[in-house]
Amino acid sequence: MNKKIIIFAVIILILIIGGIFWWASKETEMYAPPEDYIIKETSEGKFIENKKDGLKARVPNGWGAWKANDITEASGEIIRIFSPDFRPELSPPEGGQIEISIARNSESLLWNADLVREYIAGCQQYPEEMKNFGGEHYETIEIAGHQALKKIDLIESDKLTAIGIQNYISIRIPIDNKVYFFDTLFDSQNPERYIEEFNEFLKTVSITK
Repeated sequence: MNKKIIIFAVIILILIIGGIFWWASKETEMYAPPEDYIIKETSEGKFIENKKDGLKARVPNGWGAWKANDITEASGEIIRIFSPDFRPELSPPEGGQIEISIARNSESLLWNADLVREYIAGCQQYPEEMKNFGGEHYETIEIAGHQALKKIDLIESDKLTAIGIQNYISIRIPIDNKVYFFDTLFDSQNPERYIEEFNEFLKTVSITK
């Protein structure tokens, strides 16, 4: 009996380990991996580049940049850009950050390329209704010559502290089957400053097929 239990436990453990490796491989297939990004400093400033996906963007002056070591380390973002006053250990975190990732095969994502395009079409056809669609604010903007979906979650300061999260603006750009994600999170102490920084950052983004 004990031997059967041990064998059963070993089988379960093998299945769990196999599932972890399978999921890691699917994540690797889905997102552009960290090794496809470079963070480089030039006389013109600090830049994020991913030549395989045609992405280039300039890091705001004085901000830092971090890259995940591998796809499993990333919690959604592959690249994180952060303000000089960024303090992630606090709840909610202080300062501002910009997270970047690219989904190359977006079919299995909730926000796949086709769904993002549907929301963009909805914003173009019903702009006022989409500003409060399901309790969320959506609008469409143009970035680097591409139509993009912008989602905004701005939370009142007291509620922000109570739930322990930051204000959030998400940009999703569908190109063919890919989705380029640019998300900014920031505290409520000086939101206009971080929104302005994010908008200026988006002006530096270039995406070539």
